[in-house]
Amino acid sequence: MIIPEYLAARTRAMILVGTTALAATACGAGDPARQTEVVRTDSAGVEVVVYPGRDLALDWNARRLFTLGGEEEGPESFYFLAPGMVDTDRDGRIYVLDINSSRVAVFDADGEFVRLQGGAGSGPGEFHDGNGIAVSPEGVASVFNFGKGGFVRFDNDGAILPELSFQEFPTWSKQRHVAVAGDGYVVSANAASPTGDRRTHQLRLITSGQVQMLAELEPVALSRLLIERCGGGINRAPVFAPDLVWDAQAGRIAANVEPGYTVTIIEEGRRVRSVRRALDATPASRALALAEMAEGLTMNFGHGPCKISPEELVDGLGFAEVVPVILNVRLAPDGALWVERRAGDGDGAPRIDLFDPTGAYQGTLPEGTPLPLLILPGGRVAVVERDEFDVDRLVVMQVELGSAWPRDDP
Repeated sequence: MIIPEYLAARTRAMILVGTTALAATACGAGDPARQTEVVRTDSAGVEVVVYPGRDLALDWNARRLFTLGGEEEGPESFYFLAPGMVDTDRDGRIYVLDINSSRVAVFDADGEFVRLQGGAGSGPGEFHDGNGIAVSPEGVASVFNFGKGGFVRFDNDGAILPELSFQEFPTWSKQRHVAVAGDGYVVSANAASPTGDRRTHQLRLITSGQVQMLAELEPVALSRLLIERCGGGINRAPVFAPDLVWDAQAGRIAANVEPGYTVTIIEEGRRVRSVRRALDATPASRALALAEMAEGLTMNFGHGPCKISPEELVDGLGFAEVVPVILNVRLAPDGALWVERRAGDGDGAPRIDLFDPTGAYQGTLPEGTPLPLLILPGGRVAVVERDEFDVDRLVVMQVELGSAWPRDDP
């Protein structure tokens, strides 16, 4: 199983944070004084919620509870964790897709082993190289598998359900690339222009054979970068070109497709809310682009593996006019929203903003806090710790958030 390089890079410093109550309990979501800090308007039936103020810093404390994974054998013999490979149900059970053993390990909310589902093969309930997992609130687990062209599914007791075939295949995404939504599924998909020199990224809802467009990027011109010593080249968008950023949980979808701070909330295929902050995108520069591509890129074809330097990437591909504000989003089962964004100057450590289920801003977590990979019930946090042998372990913690207070810096 080949792990995409961007997934491996992002999991080196990733935290798996869980709670349906964190954003709601942080600094008093029900406090009327807090509610007045956002401006609510209506735009063609879509509620627009804007927080115009400065950051409010949130304190938090975490207590270690238990650890999963990293064992040499048994149900905890998984060692790689990434977005889309772990999910939960309304009871807080943890479902881990073990991509190397082609199975799903299920644990209860206290970390006790429940069962294994799936296995390598092509028969009912079997798959090769599972590419992601999505679990419904009721505990129906769906494993996304390119080989079978759809989902291999299990009910909340582990019994095999009929497979769900795809009408169209998703493409790789920095976060998840497919999710279950009610009676259908959501996919991220690339669409190229007839000449192949431009592409767009789309989020589509597939239900009963019908395709509904949920969100779409503006088309971006691709650049061809040829590296002779590597024996090949790449077609790629400029550095800082906007990307589709999205998450789905319990039938809700959150998506960002523009450089500014706007997250669209979609329920049952309809846009219901636009969550915004008054933060502008930073003008891009060559220095910022070089910092963004500091690790370079490795080509694994042609004369590969062959390393392309940051300078070659930036000078060959160019860069967009502005640096997008939003990096990632996460949804809690109750609709609370987590937004990972860049620092105000486009450089420095990312920040994480929390919003309650109504879109009201709750505060910003301390600098250096990694983004949640998954949100669990009960105010629990599970940190992905990677050791010197690149083995991932899932460390579950109990989290408490303190009150919010104004930051000293603008």
